[in-house]
Amino acid sequence: MSNNAKSYTVTKHQIILDDQAVFYRHYHYPDKPKRNLLLLHGAGVAGDLTWQYIINYLNQWSDIFVPDLRGMGETIYPDQVERAFSHNDVLQDLVRLLKHIGVLEIDIGGYSFGGLIAMLLKQLSERQQIMLEINKMFLFESALLYGLTDAELIHARDKYHDVVRLILERNQTEQAINLFINLITPKHLMSDRNQRLIKNRLLHRPVGFAYAINCVNACVHGLSRKDLLESQQNVS
Repeated sequence: MSNNAKSYTVTKHQIILDDQAVFYRHYHYPDKPKRNLLLLHGAGVAGDLTWQYIINYLNQWSDIFVPDLRGMGETIYPDQVERAFSHNDVLQDLVRLLKHIGVLEIDIGGYSFGGLIAMLLKQLSERQQIMLEINKMFLFESALLYGLTDAELIHARDKYHDVVRLILERNQTEQAINLFINLITPKHLMSDRNQRLIKNRLLHRPVGFAYAINCVNACVHGLSRKDLLESQQNVS
């Protein structure tokens, strides 16, 4: 893939929904055949921080949309107060966003929390519960795909409750993020520079990050992973 860093334009947008101001970036390659891509980021980190560098190497899409999901980036409640949210809240944000943009057919890439949301969108599409045709799916370390069994997945996710409690109940944000980093990658396997980078990014909206963790944990306990996987097609 060639570097297309200077061949696209990027514009910033915000749409106002009933209880959410959804922010997104639109990358447009004017010389590419019409093809849409939606990129969904992980918990705690805004869309541009996750995808901006990679977008420079994507040369198969004319239009790439990178929203900030609830609790993260520049997507906010109108009164700017952080609140708990469910996966259905995030899905409805995206359905309304794509309707606003006028997109009926799209490819999706999702990382971690964004990978889970991508799979849930695909499930809604396959069940014809939304007017959206999803073609190609790209999943990177998607939530709900960790662990060989449901029991292993639940055991792994239960460890994240302590991260949430430290943020929401004890206001010990830095300790919580240190714990989270150690859960995803033990310290001896990560450089000090990468630890600082992750910590600085997660400190931007730690309460929204905690609510995103809670959202994933609720999905682990409340959704059928078997049904979700059966809905997926054409996935890398």
